[in-house]
Amino acid sequence: MQDEVEIAALQDLQDGQDPDFLRLSSEVESLKQAVATRDVIGQAKGILMERYRLTADEAFDRLRVASQHLNRKVHDLAADLASTGQWPPD
Repeated sequence: MQDEVEIAALQDLQDGQDPDFLRLSSEVESLKQAVATRDVIGQAKGILMERYRLTADEAFDRLRVASQHLNRKVHDLAADLASTGQWPPD
């Protein structure tokens, strides 16, 4: 009987049906996205810090204020700045 339970549990994992597996997979993907977002925001802050001689907090505030005024996500503005170097955003 225990072997049958273990086999069923393994099949659920293999099929991606185990609730814990699904939850953890989703959490891992969320964490990967958070790390990528943090990285690009850090790059944008660094650009603003160098260009305008700002502190890290001041650079983030500029991103945040622009985000609110343009109704765009901070991450999207940061990605644009990091890829194009263009600031202020259009």
